[in-house]
Amino acid sequence: MTSRRTDRRGTFAALLALAVAGTLARLLALGDRIASWGEARLGYDVLRYAATGVFEYRPVTHGPLLYHVDRVLFELVGASDLVARLPVAVVGGLLPLAAWLFRDHLRDSELLAFGVLLAANPVLVYYSRYLRNDVLVAAFALAALGFLVRTRHSGNPRYLYAASTFGALAFASKANALLYVAFWVAAGLVVADQRAFLRAVARRPVFDHRRGGELVAAVRARGTPEMAVVAVFNPVVVLAFGPFSTVVVAILVAVVALLAGLALQDADRIVDRNAVWLVGGVVAAYVGASGFLGSPLATGSRDVAFALTWVAAAAGIVGVLLRGTDLGARVRRWRAPGVLATVWFLVLTLFLFAPRNPDGLGLWSSLADPLALPALVEAGLVHPLADYYGVWVASNHNDYLTFTLPLLLTLAVTSLTVVTAGVLGFLANRYGERDELVEFALVWAGLAALVTPLAMLVNAPWHAVHVVVPLAIPAAVALAAVARRLATAARDRDPGVAGVAAIVLCVALAVPLTTAAGTAYLHPQSQDNPLVQYGQPADDVRDTLERVDAAAAANDDGPDVVYYGAYFYLENPDRVDRLPVGDVYTQRDDGEYELVEANEGWYNRLPLPWYTEAMNATTDSARTLAGLEDLAATDPPVVVVRSQLAGNVSTVLGGGYDRTTFNLTQRNVTVTVFVDRDTDVAGALDEPAVGGSTNATDRAAITAAGRAHERRNR
Repeated sequence: MTSRRTDRRGTFAALLALAVAGTLARLLALGDRIASWGEARLGYDVLRYAATGVFEYRPVTHGPLLYHVDRVLFELVGASDLVARLPVAVVGGLLPLAAWLFRDHLRDSELLAFGVLLAANPVLVYYSRYLRNDVLVAAFALAALGFLVRTRHSGNPRYLYAASTFGALAFASKANALLYVAFWVAAGLVVADQRAFLRAVARRPVFDHRRGGELVAAVRARGTPEMAVVAVFNPVVVLAFGPFSTVVVAILVAVVALLAGLALQDADRIVDRNAVWLVGGVVAAYVGASGFLGSPLATGSRDVAFALTWVAAAAGIVGVLLRGTDLGARVRRWRAPGVLATVWFLVLTLFLFAPRNPDGLGLWSSLADPLALPALVEAGLVHPLADYYGVWVASNHNDYLTFTLPLLLTLAVTSLTVVTAGVLGFLANRYGERDELVEFALVWAGLAALVTPLAMLVNAPWHAVHVVVPLAIPAAVALAAVARRLATAARDRDPGVAGVAAIVLCVALAVPLTTAAGTAYLHPQSQDNPLVQYGQPADDVRDTLERVDAAAAANDDGPDVVYYGAYFYLENPDRVDRLPVGDVYTQRDDGEYELVEANEGWYNRLPLPWYTEAMNATTDSARTLAGLEDLAATDPPVVVVRSQLAGNVSTVLGGGYDRTTFNLTQRNVTVTVFVDRDTDVAGALDEPAVGGSTNATDRAAITAAGRAHERRNR
């Protein structure tokens, strides 16, 4: 562990200043960039959640946290790009404060360097200004790890509860938090192995044979066959390989636990007899109730109940086996906080993942119907894991290099300082003053870079977030070492060394700052921006959207926005009441499937539906020219079409429409928007009457503006 000063308030104040500066930087012009395809899909889904009150976790749109937070924000201040991105921007801006949690391992200079890297890294800056969950899961996971580190060093359970809270928030942000846990376990094993190796090299015993012998003797003296049966019938074996139903095995475990309690009672060797009895009674009551109630007690809920029951019984047995040992004392000390933290994690996770449905299974309706709680537990805890596995693991057949090389290229182009300094920091730590946190972080970052591509559905630069955050720890060690060398050289009046160190630090800071300025602020939609994903519109269409808003608000009859062409066609408009929007097939007598509703063209409209939904604009679509002619009879104020079909639309609409052409994605999806001049009053509002008089055009503009205000406040 790194030596440190007693008074470190100045360091915390500096990290706080970095967090404030980082937050302000992320809020700067936050709503200027046009929403990408993915941002628009999520924003539209939240708007429909707010309108219908119905929510159900879907892995493709990631965790529920943004849904719940953005819904509240939309209802309070209205929907916009700025408001939608605000939660991510705030969390990303406050990320440097997480560095403070690692003060037991890092010097003050290393903490500051860590905070600077978290505040200024281009990947973190860009995607903190983006409606995605990657920065959220990385930030909450880092905070959870930091609180676990504080728990280990301070022995204070309150840090464990904080870790539980941030862990639940990480899972509710994005389910790949499971990968973070796997990376941490693997990194911990590597660090433990390295520690054992160093003890062996130093000719020190790797294991304490005396204490180990005492532990083995205690287990032998207190062990019973019933305990072995409980150990064999664990949740992994039962749920994955067991030939018996969960209910049968739950009964078996309950009986075995009760027998173990009775057998140990007379020997006065049990300290958890009442707990074992209680667990057995709960399981017996649950199993008995399932026999009478049947379907209300869902299979997934029984799985969860069985797993928790087994853990409780196993904890009681472990307490018996370890009684009188140092390890047993630690287990007894942390048992209650551990149980409380676990329960809190499950409750918070269930609260966030549970479906919302005023007319069906939902969180609030289940509170009034206790018989629905098991089904709610299954929907909120079991199904999300199964759905995540089915979408992001089992269905992935990625070509490894095709997904890995772009990730590594993104890191090299946008995060050169973190990558270079991270490797140097690891070497400095390994061959200098060692700290296991640095080794842990580098293994974590390496696993993230190598394994994350296997869980990708699309090649996208935002995956670099999961590598940059852990890699910033060894990078901070390297930069802090250079800063200390600069201070030493200045004190010793060594201009050569001081000059080189100053240049290195300036370059290390200038590279991410200039890159972040270009990628996040100057060219956030450019095709040359390495952080821009294909679904990001290449053109700034904010003026066009404002004209569409004004034209739609002034429209009284018929659809406000009409899409033309098979590319945008939606056969059943009711399908967009809630996502996902899908084609509908029916199976013929010969076994083949026939398309009866073509609806997936709606996704080709993105990001426009996010904006039209926020405007409360009504939409319709036509696949054929005849269909467009029918809709044109309603005088639609706005028509959207692929540019190659714009001539057909001009023929049908005639004159009186202004045309704007732009890219709906980075390339190859060029669309043309027709806006009726008679209903487009955006320009008229900018031209007040001269001399205080009000002409007909101004009166029309004022009337349309009033309608727009009324429409937005429906």
